[in-house]
Amino acid sequence: MAIFESSLFFRLRNSLGNVVTYTYCGKGVLRGKPLCVRNPRTPAQQVVRLRFKAAGRLSAYFRKVALLGFPASYAVQSHNAFVGANLSIFDVDENMQVRPDYRRLVCSQGKLEKPAVSLRISGYRIRAEVSEQQLSAYCSHTDTIYAVLWDCQYPGCCIVKIGKRQGRYTTAPFAYPDGFDLRHMFIYAFAVSANGKQASPSVLLFPE
Repeated sequence: MAIFESSLFFRLRNSLGNVVTYTYCGKGVLRGKPLCVRNPRTPAQQVVRLRFKAAGRLSAYFRKVALLGFPASYAVQSHNAFVGANLSIFDVDENMQVRPDYRRLVCSQGKLEKPAVSLRISGYRIRAEVSEQQLSAYCSHTDTIYAVLWDCQYPGCCIVKIGKRQGRYTTAPFAYPDGFDLRHMFIYAFAVSANGKQASPSVLLFPE
């Protein structure tokens, strides 16, 4: 594989003889075609493929979440990070049936401290209660806290901006989207730095 910068080949795409050209992260890449293609089908490899396929489908609903929760220079890097972080939430049984465990779903990763948030749900309205946290290099009052609402049956995903880590407070109530059902819904939270370059691990919130 080779990375190139050339005005002559800048717009070159697809195949040229036995060489494949494409753009990755804003750079031109040359890659030779394999002489033979192997397609192993051992049970372990089938499990890996099924998990990648399931995580890829899931990522389509979490595009905006991945951009916030997995900060990167390019969207494709955020997408790949989300997929990689969520491979393990899919269990595959002996019949090759895939079953997700959304309690283990990862909406974000990073060095920031997890937010201290709890929820109160009444009817179709949700209030978030933010607790005060000790400030540090990884916990700033300028960090923004987000909630992610995921209805696995609808299916649908939305992001709600909760507020800053600025002491203890309760947010105004907000409604979850039409079509969402609490019986099928999971709610997660994570924090993002003011410059958007750092995130915290996500936490699963249980309604009280």
